[in-house]
Amino acid sequence: MKQFIGLLGWMGIVKVPELPNYWSKSKLFSFDLPKNVMSRNRFELLLRFWHFANNGEAIPGNRTHKLDISEIYSKFQKARIRLGEKICIDETMVPFRGREYIPTKGHGYSIKRYKLCTEKGHTWNASIYVGRDLTNDLTQTASHNVTLKLIEDLLGEGRTLYMDNFYTSVPLAYDLIKQKTHLVGTLRFNRKYIPQEVKDAKLVKGAIIAKESPEGVTVLKWRDKRDVQILSTCHLGTETVVTRNKQKD
Repeated sequence: MKQFIGLLGWMGIVKVPELPNYWSKSKLFSFDLPKNVMSRNRFELLLRFWHFANNGEAIPGNRTHKLDISEIYSKFQKARIRLGEKICIDETMVPFRGREYIPTKGHGYSIKRYKLCTEKGHTWNASIYVGRDLTNDLTQTASHNVTLKLIEDLLGEGRTLYMDNFYTSVPLAYDLIKQKTHLVGTLRFNRKYIPQEVKDAKLVKGAIIAKESPEGVTVLKWRDKRDVQILSTCHLGTETVVTRNKQKD
C-alpha cells in the first residue's frame, strides 16, 4: 500500500493525458518508475477497490462510510492549524463525475463540501453534502445543522463566525450566541423572524436601519443600488434610520 500511495503522489506531480500512459512503451511516455513499482493491472485493481471503511460495519443510511478519509483529514488539519478569533464557513465544489450534475456550477459534475476555514482561508474542518440527513434536527434548515456540526468543537470560545446568506438565519444566531459564539453574515429577505420594522422600511440610497434584540442579535438593512441585509451578534443596532449624505469635494 505504501508503494501504491507513493505512486499516487508521484502522479500528482507528473501529469499525463490518461492513466495507462504511465506504463506506455511509447517514447513520449518513457517512465521507468511505475513499471518498476507495480504493473498497471495491479495498480488499477487497487485503485478500484481502495477505500477506508469496513463494509460490514457501515451504519445504515450513512452514505459516506467509504469516505472516512475526510475525517482523518479533518483531524490532521485541526492538529496542524491554529485558529484565530475570526473564522468563516462556505462551500466548495470538488470535480467528480460520480455525483450529481449541477449546471450552474463551473465543474458541472461535482461533490459539494462544506468547509470551516481560518481568516486566511485554510480549511480547519469539512463535511461532505450527501442529501438530507435524518440524524439532524429536522426542524432546522440543512445549512443551520451543518454549521453547528462544523463548529461544535469551537463553541464557547468567543469566536466570530462569518458567512454568506445561504447559512445566515435568526435562529442560528440565537443558537450560537447561547454558546458564546458571534455570527456576522448577509441575510436573505425571505428568512423568518426578521423584524418587521426593518423588513418594511423604505430607504433612500445611503440610509441604514437596524434593530437589536435584548439578546444582542442585530438585523440591519442598508440601501445602496439595492437593499442589503446583514445579521450580526457583535454589532450594536438601533430602531432609527440613519442617512449618510455624500460630501462634495
